[in-house]
Amino acid sequence: MSTIALAATIASIALMGSIMAWVIAPLITGAAAAPDDDPRVLALLLARESALTEARDLDEALAAGRIRDEDHAARRRIALERGAAALQALDAIAAERSADSSVHAARIEAELARRLGDVPHGDRSAERVG
Repeated sequence: MSTIALAATIASIALMGSIMAWVIAPLITGAAAAPDDDPRVLALLLARESALTEARDLDEALAAGRIRDEDHAARRRIALERGAAALQALDAIAAERSADSSVHAARIEAELARRLGDVPHGDRSAERVG
């Protein structure tokens, strides 16, 4: 094998390895496929995660005897209420987006019907020529 052929083979293998690593990396690292651009969603996800972490920390503190039962119950309830409020706000955003999508789809369907001249589905005999 010539030196040029060997170099080309090595370069091809390196390129294929790099491409495979780039494709597989999100699967290994658990990176999100499409991060949400809405800062409200990011803040609410962070608030939910913070509340869950606080509840877990309080449970560990109770198990280790570093906190009294009464304090644990009150502080855990507050943390879970914060987490629930964040989830409710996330649900509201999802509902808002769903409604926006429905309105957008209805507008597209109306425009399509207008352009086609309200031709029933499958009946193209009434289409305008022109």
